Amino acid sequence: FRNHNICNLCTRNDFKPGIKFRCFQKSFWKSLIVNFNSKKINNFEEFYIDKYVAISDHIRKYLIQLGIPQSKIEMISNSTKPQNKIRQDANEFLFVGRLEPEKGIILVLDTWREYSNLPKLNIVGTGSVDKVAREYASSLENVSFHGILNDDELNSVASKCRTLIAPISWDEPFGRNLIEALSRGQSIVATKRGIV
Repeated sequence: FRNHNICNLCTRNDFKPGIKFRCFQKSFWKSLIVNFNSKKINNFEEFYIDKYVAISDHIRKYLIQLGIPQSKIEMISNSTKPQNKIRQDANEFLFVGRLEPEKGIILVLDTWREYSNLPKLNIVGTGSVDKVAREYASSLENVSFHGILNDDELNSVASKCRTLIAPISWDEPFGRNLIEALSRGQSIVATKRGIV
């Protein structure tokens, strides 16, 4: 994900674009190390891997695009344990995920700034834009940041939320938070990308 777009320039055998664009943590040196290690992993895979497991059809197609034979790909959908149901009077909103540009957190906060009469928004997670997002939302009374929560704490917050917000701007391969929201009985508002 680079310049707000999906980038698939790197292949299984050529990671030079990733080095050039400093794709790993915006660092030339870290990207170089990832390139070196990825080549070693690919060499290992060529000889020792019999099957790849894809957790969604989107991932299966991506593996094929990388040149992995379809016969070596096994499709096994991911799953989640049953979640606590939401309360009957639930009316708040929930955002769960990494606070990164591709997850759409700024778009969510833009919406809450523009429509100040929206119900409370609960934000669970942290990431590289955590500080920026908190400052951006500092004047919004109906937005709460919860940071990282354990399962019980998340279920407590989620039980008050009618809807999960997931405005991803990249081709998310598998959104566990979407499956968990459905298992709680929440509706989902999401962009039509990747797994969605």
